[in-house]
Amino acid sequence: MTRRPLLTAVTAAALALGSCTSSGEGEDPPPEDTSEPTTTPTASAADLLLEEVPVGDGWASLEAEQVEDAYADRPPGSGVTFDPEDCADAALLTEDEEGSTADVAGLGGTTGKDTALPVLAVVREGYSAGDLRDAREDCATMTVTTGEYTSEQREEIGDGPEIEGADESFAFEGTYVTSSTGGGQDNSFTRYGIVAEVRETLVVVVANPEFEDPNTTTTRPITQETEEQVAKIAQAQVTEITEAN
Repeated sequence: MTRRPLLTAVTAAALALGSCTSSGEGEDPPPEDTSEPTTTPTASAADLLLEEVPVGDGWASLEAEQVEDAYADRPPGSGVTFDPEDCADAALLTEDEEGSTADVAGLGGTTGKDTALPVLAVVREGYSAGDLRDAREDCATMTVTTGEYTSEQREEIGDGPEIEGADESFAFEGTYVTSSTGGGQDNSFTRYGIVAEVRETLVVVVANPEFEDPNTTTTRPITQETEEQVAKIAQAQVTEITEAN
């Protein structure tokens, strides 16, 4: 004899009882759902990536590893140490909580000789913007050491400009002073970036100002123009994702 699943039997009994004891009279109808539906994009990161970036030129496709390097600013290779030690994964972008590589697509371009080299990326199935912000805030000050140099990294993380349509966003600005273990002149770098999340999809824009001139070891400072350019790119990409559904 075939057993009837307990759950099915109990459910059927409950439905039968309800049909006998409830006439439906005098009951208020359920409230109307007036919220706007939001859907997670089914397209790939590459399909969602802007075809025309509103700022700069020379935009070209980047591999996921290049996007990761632009966001994390971590030295490649083995033998890298971090202080504090638990900051080793603080700026991972293309790894999700299960350790699998997320769906990522990126572009690299330029906004002019006196401004910055920006990177734009769309990331799906990875960390949330909140996760990334927490990680950067926890490791806003750290030291990265390799066999060849030491980098002192200092970042400021804040809300940044409003990105219309984004569910969450933040901005970060960092200064990185790198010194060679063999002596020589220090190098000073600056970076500015915005991370926005819309419909479980991340938009990341990072700007790396160019050096003052070929004979210096200090990059240009982050200017208001650079911040506005980064925000404009981020806004265009968030709008693109919003309108894709």
